[in-house]
Amino acid sequence: MGYSAWQGPFYPSSLDYSSDWLKFYASVFNYVEIDSSFYKTPNVFIVKNRFNKTPENFRFTAKFPKVITHDKHLKDVSRELENFF
Repeated sequence: MGYSAWQGPFYPSSLDYSSDWLKFYASVFNYVEIDSSFYKTPNVFIVKNRFNKTPENFRFTAKFPKVITHDKHLKDVSRELENFF
């Protein structure tokens, strides 16, 4: 969703990164990929907070955690999938 170098060229300089970038991004685009989920499944509080900052039609695409795709190669991952979903 963003890198500090995007402030100015994409995000207005006046926006605070931690609280306003997602809302601004969602006013321009309809979806975003969550890369951080590859490294750690986000907690429920974070997911709900992001959901509440975006319009109803905005969508998130979360990457499967690395443990599912790279460590276990999609084998015997029912517990990990249940936790992720």
